Amino acid sequence: DSKGNADTMVISGSDVGIGTTTPQNNLHIFSAGNAELVLERNSGAEILLQAQSSAGVVGTQTNNDLDLKTNSTTRIRIKNNGKVGIGNTSPTEALVVEGAISASTAVNINASASFFGAALSVQGDGYTTGAWEVGTSSTFVGKMYNNSGKLSLEADTNRDIQFGDAGTAAVMYIDNSVERVGIGTDSPSRALHIGGTG
Repeated sequence: DSKGNADTMVISGSDVGIGTTTPQNNLHIFSAGNAELVLERNSGAEILLQAQSSAGVVGTQTNNDLDLKTNSTTRIRIKNNGKVGIGNTSPTEALVVEGAISASTAVNINASASFFGAALSVQGDGYTTGAWEVGTSSTFVGKMYNNSGKLSLEADTNRDIQFGDAGTAAVMYIDNSVERVGIGTDSPSRALHIGGTG
């Protein structure tokens, strides 16, 4: 049998086989149980590479961090307490990311699924020290923000603002081009125009 003998070590050309007499790579370790490779520094980190029956494992066996690098620079660090940093080597939360994040589908925070098909769903409170801005991918429409302690809703240039519901879109309408407010009308003709029959 070319595989399965734990005592077998074969050098075939530039390939070394452990547990196999037919190595397929520079170093090929085969085991009927978990195949393992351990790298250890004296008084330092011990790294385990392991092939299990249903998973591949890479990690530290000691109380040390695990870094993933490219071009000699750490890109991802998993701290020994389980916290993960992407572009950050000292994460203080479960996940810390330095730089922009792009998501192709919904982002759900403390929620198992998106609410009503929303791209961003938050189960709990949301908080910002900046502004919540809205618009299209190419056009800024307006924002809600903290204006020196006042909650401000501000439209871009002369864009209008409306408050309503599914039945009546413009229960209250602010025409910013002429600085008029309509209640029950979206075409206010005076500073305050109350329309409707109610």
